[in-house]
Amino acid sequence: MAYQLTQMSLAHAGATVPPDNVNYQLKKLTREVNQRKAQERKAAADAEKKRGASEKEARMKSAIDQIGREFSEPRQDAAGKPLPPIAAAYPWLASAESPAEVLFDVIKSEHDRSGTLLELADAAKIADDHLAKANKDWYSKRAHLLAPTPAPTPAAGT
Repeated sequence: MAYQLTQMSLAHAGATVPPDNVNYQLKKLTREVNQRKAQERKAAADAEKKRGASEKEARMKSAIDQIGREFSEPRQDAAGKPLPPIAAAYPWLASAESPAEVLFDVIKSEHDRSGTLLELADAAKIADDHLAKANKDWYSKRAHLLAPTPAPTPAAGT
């Protein structure tokens, strides 16, 4: 506060500080150094925050890619016998724009909610049931618009 008062006095009242006033010059330099250090700390914290966000995004993208591969690629049972991909059992989910992201969201939300980690097949079942219900509800609300209308009958007596 004293610095601001001194600066106001210097600027508006025409007062001057003698150049040999070491105390004033020392306080001014200390203040400038502290401001610069605060700016550097803020810049470092911002850079760390960006780095953490980009690492989290990269891990999330990697997990989504892995889920997508496991969902769509053929599998094998314990005896080495080939099994169809998980996508074959869940048509509503397989027809989604990004089934891997849907599965990731289901697994993440269940983990956040209850702390349990769902298996991919269980998450696919939950997502497929939800998508089937949502699509059937959407269709049932608009079925009357998609149904054919009967041809108009001619008026009697004309």
